[in-house]
Amino acid sequence: LMKTCEFVIETLNCIFEACIIVFYLFLVMKKDYRYPLKFLAIPAVIFFSAIEAMTITQVNPWVKLIVILALMMITAYIMFESRVRSILFYCLMFIVVALASEIMPVIALNLMNLGTDNNNFSTGTGRYICMACSKLFSFWFAIYIAEYLKPKQREIPFRNWLLIIFVPLLSLIILNSIFISTELSPRRSLLYLLSVGGIFILNIFVFDFFDTYSNTIKLQL
Repeated sequence: LMKTCEFVIETLNCIFEACIIVFYLFLVMKKDYRYPLKFLAIPAVIFFSAIEAMTITQVNPWVKLIVILALMMITAYIMFESRVRSILFYCLMFIVVALASEIMPVIALNLMNLGTDNNNFSTGTGRYICMACSKLFSFWFAIYIAEYLKPKQREIPFRNWLLIIFVPLLSLIILNSIFISTELSPRRSLLYLLSVGGIFILNIFVFDFFDTYSNTIKLQL
């Protein structure tokens, strides 16, 4: 059972995670929002309750991601007037961001020699540092994505946006599996961290390429 202090920290982490998810959905689909701003408290409470329950019961992380994705889809469909394809795209993009945000702090801790095994990152100080860094990364990524998408008109073919989502997603899964299954030295950990960041940056560049290419075709027509 969790100690009182640990329970409070985990609860605060769940609150921040729920707020970041709702904040992200509102930022990327602000113009399609249907209700008064105060109604955002409802999905925030729902996300917090679900995340808190999964944390207490120690649900598998992949199951947690799937549940969060499903809740994001349902929330976005009810509270925003965006197309289903756009909603799916934005939600999957956040899942990629969440994976990257979870991986980067672990590698950073490994580089600083604050822990060399999974136990150091699942309990104690190592876990708390990872939680704080993860929320910080997620928050800034959410802001960056929203600002990047705001002035753009993104009408890209179905097969192209599937590639934009699933190529980095699968790459992150592979990189995560490599990290878990092998003990990395500080030098290899640095290369691993650069690879994770590089995949995320390449995804943005590819996304921008399709957008620019689509706009160029429109101008030519």
